[in-house]
Amino acid sequence: TKVLTTFGPDEGIVVEPETGLVLASTSVTAHDMASLAWLLDTRQSLPAGEREGPIDDPARSAVVPQIVNRVVTSFLGGVSAALSAEWLGRSDADGLWSDRVLRRAYELSGGVPRVELLDADSSVPKDVREHLQAELTLPA
Repeated sequence: TKVLTTFGPDEGIVVEPETGLVLASTSVTAHDMASLAWLLDTRQSLPAGEREGPIDDPARSAVVPQIVNRVVTSFLGGVSAALSAEWLGRSDADGLWSDRVLRRAYELSGGVPRVELLDADSSVPKDVREHLQAELTLPA
């Protein structure tokens, strides 16, 4: 019923879509695919200025993830580990097929899972179901 579309995990722009969804799956990868598709779809309802700035979404910055990575690494492994931490590329989360975390999940799980959306109580409008199903279908 609410989607945190930017920043996170505790702050950011929250959108309350007209249709709320509950997601469940036996496949973590399929669940994450559906979650990202819903997040990206919901994020599109934001005015462009709110969904594109590094202040609203630090992951879109080239610098902020590097700083956060080094801070977390220093907590876990000390200053020398933080100084030698790998460079993280930006994670724009532009889609299911370009997301680096999902691409790695596809590799580890033997490919892209087939995702079929089911409407348990017929409360999700047909156009929402069809749009999300199209997003979750591997392009030809």
